[in-house]
Amino acid sequence: MFTTDTIKVYGFPRSGNHFLMALLADNFYSDVDLHTPGGEVGHWANRAIVGAVQNGKLAGHHGPPEWGIDRPAIYVYRDGRAIAASLYRSPHFHHPAIEERGVSFSDFLRMPLDWRWTPGKPASPIGPNVIEHWVQHLQAWEDAPILKLRYEWVCNHPERYLHLIAGAFDLPAPDEWRLPAGLVGHFPSGGARGGWRELWSDEDEAWFLTQVPSEFWGVYVDEN
Repeated sequence: MFTTDTIKVYGFPRSGNHFLMALLADNFYSDVDLHTPGGEVGHWANRAIVGAVQNGKLAGHHGPPEWGIDRPAIYVYRDGRAIAASLYRSPHFHHPAIEERGVSFSDFLRMPLDWRWTPGKPASPIGPNVIEHWVQHLQAWEDAPILKLRYEWVCNHPERYLHLIAGAFDLPAPDEWRLPAGLVGHFPSGGARGGWRELWSDEDEAWFLTQVPSEFWGVYVDEN
């Protein structure tokens, strides 16, 4: 039975929230019904109706900690370059005018967005750009007293981080670790690891470095 002790997952949109939720569900809550009813998701001006969300009871919000944190909780974060690419490839997460005008990826990176913490809520005033949004989100959560996990590390070493999660929350480990079968989440894009690099030009990469603090902890450096 679902209880308030079930882990909630928080993070910026397209940060691997649903992937982590699926890992938790398959390995720690396999006998729990975590479904939530369907509803509207996506950009506030471009909503889509989805069916029941498989692990919806593990979902936290996309906002800052001030919106409230249900305990226990995990904050998952991902490199902003991958997030920007995923958002650009997911039409339901940006304003329809972006599609109508044929906005390029480079222009998408630099344009002020009309949402702040989540595409589901309009921002007033509009701005800043997607990378600045992402930086602000991570900075807002930096001092929150919850477990923080990098999406890329969990993807590369799932069993290592499932052990870490089990120890952090005193959860019994299953006899065999299980990984999600297939793509998860709303409007999944290809699922190819590192596929975001196809969209980023050298000029875009140089611009990205002007948008993030020096040695920012959110930027992922490939492991050797």
